[in-house]
Amino acid sequence: MRERKRGRVVVLPDAEAVAEQAAARLVHLVQAAVEALGICRLALAGGETPRRLYQQLASPSFRNQIAWQRLQLFWSDERAVPPHDPTSNYRLAAETLLGQLPIPPGAVVRMPGRRRAE
Repeated sequence: MRERKRGRVVVLPDAEAVAEQAAARLVHLVQAAVEALGICRLALAGGETPRRLYQQLASPSFRNQIAWQRLQLFWSDERAVPPHDPTSNYRLAAETLLGQLPIPPGAVVRMPGRRRAE
């Protein structure tokens, strides 16, 4: 029987501390992936939940810790709306993260959000 490594519960004082801790952990994971594989493929979450994380990653404290040219960015979900719609998950990431960093355009693999007429 294989042992499973169990996670630990971390209690932080507020949402800002959660975003900062999440950014620090994500930086570590991205750095490890790039070191091991030369690239990191990352799926971004949608909705309002990741807003503060994206802002932290784009901040001076974190932006230079990631080799952004070594990332490929995908979406874990998207709404059936155009990319500039207020409810678009891509729009949130573009405004809070992508537009603030030196990410090559081809590294962003956007999920089509519009439904095509049949």
